Formats: sequence, C-alpha cells, structure tokens
Amino acid sequence: MEQLVREHDVVISMVPPHMHAPIAEIAIRCRTPLVNASYRSPAMAALNDQAKAAGVTVLTEAGLDPGVHSAMRLAGGLP
Repeated sequence: MEQLVREHDVVISMVPPHMHAPIAEIAIRCRTPLVNASYRSPAMAALNDQAKAAGVTVLTEAGLDPGVHSAMRLAGGLP
C-alpha cells in the first residue's frame, strides 16, 4: 500500500470508515495529501498534529452532502 501511495499525488479514500486512519497514517508518512468522504472520527482527529508536522493536508468530510460521488458524476467522472 505504501508504494502505491508514493506513486500518486493524492489519496482519495472511499473505504469503510474504520479503515481511513490506517490509510491516513500511510499518506502522512509518504507526505501525500488525503481526502475522504466520511465524517471525522476520533482516530482521524488524533492524526491532526502528525499531519501538520509533516505538512500534509488531510481533508475529511469532503462531500457527504451532496456527496463526492454526485460531484464526480456532474463532472463526468462517474456514469
């Protein structure tokens, strides 16, 4: 997973909520920005200082209402 993250400019995490923090830890370690559509969990909040120290943007709650999937669809990204 770490190699995959290092090969990309941003991580868009659309996995179940309990999996976001482990993925965010990898993104922070790789200094790769991360976006997810889930509400900010205590586990994600606990990574705030680590992300700031690494200079990595971690954006949570990115579009549940109306939804990332709706925005992507409007932009032609999803059928």
